[in-house]
Amino acid sequence: MSTNVIGYKFLTEQSAIDAVESLNVYYGLPQSATDETQDWCNYLIADLDSPVFWYIGYDSSMEPVLGGAESFQVTYPEPITLSNYVGS
Repeated sequence: MSTNVIGYKFLTEQSAIDAVESLNVYYGLPQSATDETQDWCNYLIADLDSPVFWYIGYDSSMEPVLGGAESFQVTYPEPITLSNYVGS
C-alpha cells in the first residue's frame, strides 16, 4: 500500500536531521532545555521503499528554510484487520 506525500525527501538520515536542525535554528527552538517543544517537526523513514529514504511532511512554515516541497510515493504496511486472519 502506498500513498502520495507532499514534503521533503532525503537520501540520508543525517540530511533529515540537518533539515530539522535548520528549522529549529530559524524558529529559535528549543528556547530552553525544559521546553515541551524541542523540534519544529519530526522526520519519518520510508523503510519499506527501496532505496530507503527519510522525509518530512510539508507545512508552509518550512518553505523559507527548505524551499519548495515535492511530491513522492511512500509505501506503508497493509493495515491489520480481522479479515486478514479469519476466513482467508
